[in-house]
Amino acid sequence: MPKIHVKTPEGELTFQTWAEFQTMWKHKFIGPDDLVRRGDTSAKWTRAGDLPELRGMAVRDNKDDRRLFLITLAFLVFGLAIVLALRAVLLAKSH
Repeated sequence: MPKIHVKTPEGELTFQTWAEFQTMWKHKFIGPDDLVRRGDTSAKWTRAGDLPELRGMAVRDNKDDRRLFLITLAFLVFGLAIVLALRAVLLAKSH
């Protein structure tokens, strides 16, 4: 398995496996403008954001973020509805 080399503004990083590289991308230690070179013999550097494998990960992460936002919003609306219903019941009982 070839090593993955990355040039960032802070310096150069080397990853032993593609999985290590993907983990660092997912945690945003590698940015889309950082340059990536696969293996020790290749001279070709590619922007990380242009790698098809990483573009697919970004799309999945965006879908997960959107789903999490919608679930959170649904819980907030549901909680607000319960609070308003309880308030209405308590106000009706007090009159």
